[in-house]
Amino acid sequence: MSEGAQTVFLPADTPCMKHVNEAQKLYAAGDGTGSLQILEDLLDLAPRNPEALRLKARILDSWGRFEESYQTLLKLSQLPNPSEEVVQEIEQRANEEREAILFSELTSEGRWYYAFPGSQLWVSIAGLVGCVVFLLTSAQVRFTNPNEVITMALSFVFLVLLPCVALLAIQMTGIKRILVGLRGLSVCTRFRERVYAWDELKVAVIEFDQDPRVDFLRLKIFGQNDSHVPLLNFDISRNGSVVRARRHFLKNILTHVDTVSYVTRAASGVRMNRSFDSEDSENSNKNPPQAS
Repeated sequence: MSEGAQTVFLPADTPCMKHVNEAQKLYAAGDGTGSLQILEDLLDLAPRNPEALRLKARILDSWGRFEESYQTLLKLSQLPNPSEEVVQEIEQRANEEREAILFSELTSEGRWYYAFPGSQLWVSIAGLVGCVVFLLTSAQVRFTNPNEVITMALSFVFLVLLPCVALLAIQMTGIKRILVGLRGLSVCTRFRERVYAWDELKVAVIEFDQDPRVDFLRLKIFGQNDSHVPLLNFDISRNGSVVRARRHFLKNILTHVDTVSYVTRAASGVRMNRSFDSEDSENSNKNPPQAS
C-alpha cells in the first residue's frame, strides 16, 4: 500500500461484511468451526480484512493454537491505523508471553514452570474473609448462653477451620512445579516427583471446546503403546491453567513431542477409544490439523 493511503471502511451490505457478519453470528451461537471456515474462505479473497483477522485470531487462541493466533494478530497490526482494541490485544498477548520470565526459571536441567492454582487464591480469600467475620462476630458475643457457644463453635468450623483444611489439601496434593527438560518431563507435588522421559511421551492432544467462548483447554500426553489413557493431563485454560506461563509451557512441550493433534471436547471421547491412525501421525507441530 502506498504512503498516505487510508483505510477504507466497507459498508455493512458489501459481500465481505456480509460474510463477516455471518461468521460473527456463528461465533455468537458457539459454532467456532463454522465461523472459522467462513473466515478462512473470506481471507482467501480479502486477506487484509481487519474484522475477519481479529475474529480468526480470537477463535484460534481459544483452541490453543497460540502461535497461529499470534501471527494473525501481527498481520492485523500491520494494517494502516489499527484500532485501539487491536493494539490492546497485541499488548496483552506480549504480556502473557513475558510470563515465562516471571513464572518460570531456566536452569541447567531445563525450564521449571511454577503452578499457581486459582482455587488456592479463592480459598485463601474465603479464609481471610471468614476470619474477619468470625473475629467481628465473636467480639460481640459474651458466651454466657450455651446456644451462643455452639453457634460460635460452628462459625469457627465453617468460617475458619474448613478454609484452612481446604488450603492445606491444595498445598499437599496440587502440582507445585513442572520441569520441561532436555531429557524429559518432571511433575512435582509437595511429596512426590514423577519423571517421564521424552521417549515415553509420543502423542500430544490439545482438547478444546468447539464454542470459542468457553474457557476450556486441556493438554493430554499419551505414551507410545497406549492411546486410551493419557500419561499426563494438564489444564491449560485461561483461568484454570496449571501454570501461569501456559503459552510458553505448551510451546516448549510440543517441541519435544513427535505428534500433535487438536480435537474438540465432544470428539475426544470417540477419538480416545481407538488407536491413533496414520492420519494423526502425519500431524506435526509445524502444521497442526484443522479442528475436528
